[in-house]
Amino acid sequence: MATGMDTESIVKSLMDAERIPLMKMEREKQTLEWKQDDYREMNIKLKNLFDSADPLRLEGTFKVSAPPTDLEVDGIIAKIKKFVDTYNEVTVSINGKINEDRYADYQPLTNDQRDAMSDKQAERWDAKARSGMLKNDSMLRGILTEMRSELSIPLAGATNTNFDTLSEIGISVKGSYQENGKLTLDESKLCAAIKSNPAEVKELFTKAGTTTDGTGIAKRVLDTLGDCEFPFRAGHPACPSVHASENKGRLHAKERIRL
Repeated sequence: MATGMDTESIVKSLMDAERIPLMKMEREKQTLEWKQDDYREMNIKLKNLFDSADPLRLEGTFKVSAPPTDLEVDGIIAKIKKFVDTYNEVTVSINGKINEDRYADYQPLTNDQRDAMSDKQAERWDAKARSGMLKNDSMLRGILTEMRSELSIPLAGATNTNFDTLSEIGISVKGSYQENGKLTLDESKLCAAIKSNPAEVKELFTKAGTTTDGTGIAKRVLDTLGDCEFPFRAGHPACPSVHASENKGRLHAKERIRL
């Protein structure tokens, strides 16, 4: 016959065993929420990039007098600079997320575990546990790779082949490993290109085409961003299988974030 102590031990073991699925569910739920937060953050940054690229697809953006006035040239440069700066911010953010350290030993805290810690202890634990939610994320890596490629492909059918790449108007991809594909802008070179060949600069950004290489730079970027789709729904390979009612987040062209 089991003693009172044995009975208590057995009951505790049974209760602990029953709590394991609940603890697992709590952790999966928290992991999903953190991952959703990171995807939402990236969605907003990509929407900002979309907004900065959108004016550059319009021929009216590049409308100038003959010869172009300083005010007109400065206005075009300001829009291009905004795109370059926003692109670089997105590049830094994506690289930061896909290369962020993941600490496998730090699982999300259960409610009981959190209650047993001080606020500072829980905060430090959370920082480790939520790190690397998007490490090596194939979707983010694919977006970055595709955009880098699109920005470097010469414009097929350009009126003037001396202005069929961004580098020829002063926008180049930084090649060092530390720069991770950020863009550099030579404003003097861009200014000279706009003043001397405004039609060619306009064509480089706005040309309509049926193929990627035959399409202007701005439209290429917009097409890629318009197709971005992040996994906010349970059942997606990137998310734990909890919260089946969660919506799927999609970045639509000309549509504001609704998350």
